[in-house]
Amino acid sequence: LHYIIIIVIMSLRFASNKAFSLSSRFCIRPAATARFDGLALLKKEDEQQQQSSSLSHSSLRIRHFSSIPDMDRAKAMRPTISAMENETLTIIASMGNHEAGCEVLRRHIMSVDNVDYATAYETFKHIERINQGMDFRTIPYFVGISAGMITTALSLPMVFDLTTAKWFNELYVTTDVPEAVDLETWLEVGSWTWNWMEPPLGTLSFMLLCLQFTRAQIQNLGLKPYTEMVVQKRAERLADKFPKYNREIIHMYSESEPLVKNSWLNKQNL
Repeated sequence: LHYIIIIVIMSLRFASNKAFSLSSRFCIRPAATARFDGLALLKKEDEQQQQSSSLSHSSLRIRHFSSIPDMDRAKAMRPTISAMENETLTIIASMGNHEAGCEVLRRHIMSVDNVDYATAYETFKHIERINQGMDFRTIPYFVGISAGMITTALSLPMVFDLTTAKWFNELYVTTDVPEAVDLETWLEVGSWTWNWMEPPLGTLSFMLLCLQFTRAQIQNLGLKPYTEMVVQKRAERLADKFPKYNREIIHMYSESEPLVKNSWLNKQNL
């Protein structure tokens, strides 16, 4: 029965996701239309330049979408985030790039506080430390990590180890123990313990599948699951703590940063 219900849930989830993707495909997207019009305009400009130009090929400066970059274009490239122009940097940051969001915030601090880059960087590090502070809302993630690791470590001996199986059976199951001849190998032990291990494992797997299906429907409705809510609350708290800075820039920076950074896990200095 569990397998039948699982198949039904998976089919419903696939159908709902397919319907959502089809509905999104036929929606009018102004941004995509504008981008297409921009490409068409650039191509039109290139054609006009090619028709009206009488200069030699070496002196032409025409944008070719399929050509390799020349030396002038390579030298004009900004090698780092901090060297980019404000408009380009803001576009990259709005796409969720964390390094670009950090640089936008640093430049915003320079503008608001009227300080140099080094002073703004120190202020940014203070904001970063506050944003990376531990939040009680992240406790469920650590509980889930611990529970998953413990369950993984215990699942094998609970099913295939005879000593552990007998101990667990004596305390919690109290079922009949087979003859010794039927428990000579670890596979025979597993066939015995599976009588009581299958119901909880199958039920937990079904529960996880139902939760995954529920989360997919929440996202299809445009609502925010738990993780998005935690990120949003953190950004709002950070913006409230530094009200003199632009809330949108603070939100863009905070939402792009992981809840727990590797530097914190490795106990490195920020």
